[in-house]
Amino acid sequence: MNEEKWENLLDTIEVKFGALERKNRKFVSTDDMGNEIKNEEDWVEFKTELGRIKVSRFVRPLIIDKKYHYNRSSTGMGQVEYILSENEMSQKIKIFKWDDVERDWEEISIRPEEMKF
Repeated sequence: MNEEKWENLLDTIEVKFGALERKNRKFVSTDDMGNEIKNEEDWVEFKTELGRIKVSRFVRPLIIDKKYHYNRSSTGMGQVEYILSENEMSQKIKIFKWDDVERDWEEISIRPEEMKF
């Protein structure tokens, strides 16, 4: 999902459900070799008849290759090094529903063709 489609989705949600609470966070993860991977999460929260819903978009560099580094020690553990694209980004959408009992977000598993707002 590119930036334009994300903005269109947000506009559709806002028209249908009203005010949105938009947030953004940037964070860094590492692969097994200690290389940094810069990530970004944009999300919106809104209220529906089902309760509070959060739609998140995760953006990170596209993984173009994986290098496996094997260790011949007794543990037999290997490490994975990710080769990342400098130009292309990978984007993933996830949908969450607020669980009042657990007081945390619970991911809703839904196929993209079933997403209708």
